Amino acid sequence: MNMPAEDVPVTRAQLTADLVRLGVEPGLTVMVHTSLRSLGWVVGGEQAVLEALRDAVGEAGTLVMPTQSWQLCDPAFLDITPAAWWPTIRDHLPVYSAELSPTRTMGAVAELFRTVPGTLRSAHPHRSISAKRAERRHHHCGARAGLSGGGTVPAEGCHGLEPLSPQSFSFVGGPRGRWPESPARAGRCWPG
Repeated sequence: MNMPAEDVPVTRAQLTADLVRLGVEPGLTVMVHTSLRSLGWVVGGEQAVLEALRDAVGEAGTLVMPTQSWQLCDPAFLDITPAAWWPTIRDHLPVYSAELSPTRTMGAVAELFRTVPGTLRSAHPHRSISAKRAERRHHHCGARAGLSGGGTVPAEGCHGLEPLSPQSFSFVGGPRGRWPESPARAGRCWPG
């Protein structure tokens, strides 16, 4: 029986090869936001995707993923519950914990990634990111974030990294990002 390519299982080895074809190589810093569902049926699911990413960047590389906790925003901002519930939600909403607060809206790969031993998570209660990297002395973020080991991301993608390790990150030039400093977004999330 001939099956269309999208109807065959995707393996860790195939994902790693695809990443290499896209230019991911050992030692790079890669910021990843992925949809497991969009990859097709992956043998091993989110674990296989995470292992493929680690295979591609190697031991010297760094993986960074958004691990946001939007469920901790003010219920009026989210507007997914009845307004009558908002006072109760505000009174009982758990305080953000880098170790415990799940990342419900960033996908299965990001949620698994944040729990991997040695992965560090920033302290922002809504816009956190997590990183797992090889030992490095300095990361410099500017108008574009140039992270040692190669690769760049917009500076706003680097916002939130500095709390991961104050000794490892220094910001030089350029904006630190747009959250929560942007007047358009200020006050929209609570207690942010």
